[in-house]
Amino acid sequence: MFSTKSSLNTYGYLYEHKFNPDDSNDTSLARSDHVCDDDQLKIMTYLNFNVRYILIVTTSYAYPEQQGPFSLFVEGPDKIKIKQMSMYTNEH
Repeated sequence: MFSTKSSLNTYGYLYEHKFNPDDSNDTSLARSDHVCDDDQLKIMTYLNFNVRYILIVTTSYAYPEQQGPFSLFVEGPDKIKIKQMSMYTNEH
């Protein structure tokens, strides 16, 4: 399970193997938008061993200026490695 804790309204998209921000087709394996009562990301899914997954955490499209800290929580029966790959900010 992936979840966040923040004062922001967080959304999440989970991709398997790769993520292309220029591709307008949603190829996400799982997504979270308003699943929790407190407007936080929550994705519950089974993951395969030795497969690379990419989790995109973002805020509401209606409020692109929303920025701030968030905490990411990962729970499951096995060990998992998390690496921050990059940070993208949409500036106007």
